[in-house]
Amino acid sequence: MLASSSSSTALRVLRGHSSLVRSFGHVASRRGVLLAEATEGTAPAGSAGDNGSSSSSNDVVAQLQAKVKDLEDKYVRSLAEMENVRTRSRRDVDNAKLFGIQGFAKDLLSVADVLRLALEHMPKEAKDATAGDSNEPIKQLVVGVEMTERELLKVFDKHGLKQVDPANQPFDPNLHNAIFELDDPAKEPGTVAFVQKKGYTLNDRPLRPADVGVVRRK
Repeated sequence: MLASSSSSTALRVLRGHSSLVRSFGHVASRRGVLLAEATEGTAPAGSAGDNGSSSSSNDVVAQLQAKVKDLEDKYVRSLAEMENVRTRSRRDVDNAKLFGIQGFAKDLLSVADVLRLALEHMPKEAKDATAGDSNEPIKQLVVGVEMTERELLKVFDKHGLKQVDPANQPFDPNLHNAIFELDDPAKEPGTVAFVQKKGYTLNDRPLRPADVGVVRRK
C-alpha cells in the first residue's frame, strides 16, 4: 500500500514536471519571436515612433523574462520534489522489507515463551534420566522440546529477530520493562537482577521489552 501511494505521488509530480517543461519551452519560443519582431521593427534612432515602439518592446521582454524566471523556479522545485518522492519511496520499500513481518514475529514470541516455560518446569530427574529409567520417556520429550526451541530461535535469527537477555546489565527503559524492585547488596543499584521474560529485537528495533526485576536504588 505504501509503495502504491508513493508511485501515485511520483506519477503526479512527473506529469507536473512535463507540463512545466512544455510551458517553459513555449514561453522561451514566444520570447524569441517577440524579440525578433521588436528588432526587425526598430525605426532609425531619434524618431518619436521609434521611442514608443522600443518602450513597448522592452515592456514585453521584461514580462517574458519574469515569466521565464518564474517557470525556471517552478521547474527546479519540481525536480527537488521528484527527488524527495524517490527517497521516500526507497525508504518505504526498505522498511517494508525489514519490518513487514513484525506482527507475525510478535505473535510467534508466545510460542518461544511456552517452550522455555515447559523446559524450566521439567523435573530434574527427567532431565538426568538414563537408559532403562522410568523417566526416560520424559527425558526424550525434554530433548524434543529443546530441539524445537533451538530450531525456532535459528529461524528467528535468520529473519533478524534476536533474543535479549539483560541479566546483570544496567536497566535500559528502551529494552527492559521493570516489574518489581529488589534488594541485592552484591549488585549495583539499577542493575537487572532477575529476568522473568526475555525481550526481542527485530533488525535492531525493539520488538518486545524484557520483563525484569531491578536492584533498588538507595
